[in-house]
Amino acid sequence: MLYSRLWELLAGGIAANILYFHPQKSKDTLLNKIMPVIGLFLIGYAISLTNLNLSAYNHPGFITLLPVVGTILIIWFANGKDLISRLLATRLFVSIGLISYSLYLWHYPIFAFGRVLDSSPTTSIKLGWIFLTFILSLASYFLIEQPFRNKKVVPVRTLIFSTSLSLVVIGGISLYWLQNDGFKNRLGYLDAVIESAKPIWVTLNGEDCHSGGAGGRPKFDIWDSCIFDYYPGHKYLVGIGDSHAARLSEDLRLLAIENELNFIQITEAGCPHILGEEGGVRHCQDRASQVLSFLKEFPNATIVYSARIPIYMEQSLFDNEEGDQEANYRLVDKDKIIMDYPKRANALLETLNGWKNAGHTLVIVYPVPEQGFRVDSKLFAIRPIIQSESQLPDLSTSYEVYNERTKSSFDVLDLIAGDNVFRVYPDKLFCDEKTERCYASRGSQIYFSSDNHVSPLGSRLIIIEVAKELGLKIPDWDD
Repeated sequence: MLYSRLWELLAGGIAANILYFHPQKSKDTLLNKIMPVIGLFLIGYAISLTNLNLSAYNHPGFITLLPVVGTILIIWFANGKDLISRLLATRLFVSIGLISYSLYLWHYPIFAFGRVLDSSPTTSIKLGWIFLTFILSLASYFLIEQPFRNKKVVPVRTLIFSTSLSLVVIGGISLYWLQNDGFKNRLGYLDAVIESAKPIWVTLNGEDCHSGGAGGRPKFDIWDSCIFDYYPGHKYLVGIGDSHAARLSEDLRLLAIENELNFIQITEAGCPHILGEEGGVRHCQDRASQVLSFLKEFPNATIVYSARIPIYMEQSLFDNEEGDQEANYRLVDKDKIIMDYPKRANALLETLNGWKNAGHTLVIVYPVPEQGFRVDSKLFAIRPIIQSESQLPDLSTSYEVYNERTKSSFDVLDLIAGDNVFRVYPDKLFCDEKTERCYASRGSQIYFSSDNHVSPLGSRLIIIEVAKELGLKIPDWDD
């Protein structure tokens, strides 16, 4: 967006402004020879990085300085006599420069729709797209750009009318497309599969029971948590945690109803409700410190705790080591993780033991497998569009990577003991020791709705295990 790219335009503007008032002298100085070469190298090196995952470099960011600085060096020091100036002044480069805006406009739809038809194009197919881009760019340059610049060929009135008409047509088509939700029916069978994996959010009196999160959901205090008093005088089933717990909440609520229990949801996006969470926002820390006080009104409750503990213990987002990284993934200093481990481990132990020692029954839902990719995005990328169950692939990640990622979490959670402590292991549901894979989906069975959140099906599988651990009756779900 503009705010993150404005400095690039500003760099060019400043360079143009300075050179206008202080033109470069024609002296063949050493800088005039060296700097354009360095500039071209920086641009070339930046192009080579496009084969890497730029999210690891925070692009746009410091990495973006390479092509910008390289371009400035060429503009600033090239004087027409150096090697780079002569190269860029050749007819080939000048011609490409003339149609560069058309190239920019045409390449995007060609490559976008090309990938719709073929998600894994060969080099020859990509070269074909490039060739088509050049042909259409040349055509639009001579048939559109050049004529529309000539007032004699295209009068101002005609220009204004054609531009206005184009805006109305494009705007109308875009609005119609948006109102029809992108014409999902074109996806047919695949759309129904993806829809079945969308999360179910718990509400009470029309208000969200999950604090914060995507879509601008407001955060609220723990004292405003949703309390479902179905059976006055009966005990409470309480779901606590972050968005992972929120994804289980609807099925927990149904489990409570099935067993004549009341239900409370205490969840907030990105908040594991761990005491003294280092680096956590103040609102989350306040909620964590208030859980025990809040639960005093609900003695001997059964707490089902689920949170993304690996991100807390490892202080990093997920890389599945197979080419998929979570958005905004960053490498983390291993020494820092090791140094912070005791503090974080003790905080987690203090939190969960505190709930247990207060007389509450504790069910710990261990970490779910992370993927580093969205299931729906992976399925949508397959071309031609999936139209039957037989075409659905099994999407999975390494079980070994899961074990490495969650070892620090397991080590801490395993220390919490007692007769009122129960454990549920999602990896036993979603991972296969024979194939050594953890499945995000298997055919039409979609277990995850994002790169680390379970789908309604995944939630039900986990809640069935919770019910078994507690000796509760399992709800009779419709499907």
